[in-house]
Amino acid sequence: MHGILTLITILFLLTYLIHCSTYDRSHQSLTDITQVGTIPSGTTNLILHHNALQRIPANYFTPSEVTITMLQLNNNQISVIEDFALQELNGLQTILLWENQLKVITSHMFSGLSSISQINMPVNEIHTVQQGAFSGLNHLNILFLHGNQLEILPLSAFEPNRPTNLNKLTLAWNPVQCDCCMAWLMSANGTWITLV
Repeated sequence: MHGILTLITILFLLTYLIHCSTYDRSHQSLTDITQVGTIPSGTTNLILHHNALQRIPANYFTPSEVTITMLQLNNNQISVIEDFALQELNGLQTILLWENQLKVITSHMFSGLSSISQINMPVNEIHTVQQGAFSGLNHLNILFLHGNQLEILPLSAFEPNRPTNLNKLTLAWNPVQCDCCMAWLMSANGTWITLV
């Protein structure tokens, strides 16, 4: 199953890359995001994967980066994305964060990302998703959280509204506890969410 999900993601990325303006700073051994330099105007795909980035600070991204629709931060050492760090990227549709060291999805990590449709966070160390973490992400339809340390994914992570556009959620390879906190997900499986 992991191979199929990886193949789907790769095909999606290849299709996307054909139709965008790319700024690639991958494989540069960057340890601080300020080493990225000036992001060219009109960039839609910012590639920062396979570096040694450890944190994404608030106020790094500016309103001039609103054209970014894909942010590739996978395969780094990111343990912290400060609250509101991504809020200026309101055109962002896809964020790739797999194989980092994130432990908590905070309530304001994704604040302001009104266009986001896909969040990929597998193979981190995530054990907690705070209340409201996915609140206001009305276009979110794919959420990959497999290969983490999650025991529960509470409905409160999506409050105040149910995740009505979410149609694919992966929680495989997590030590998920089937209890009342997860009942909302079990009742949604197969009706409006495909649970993998």
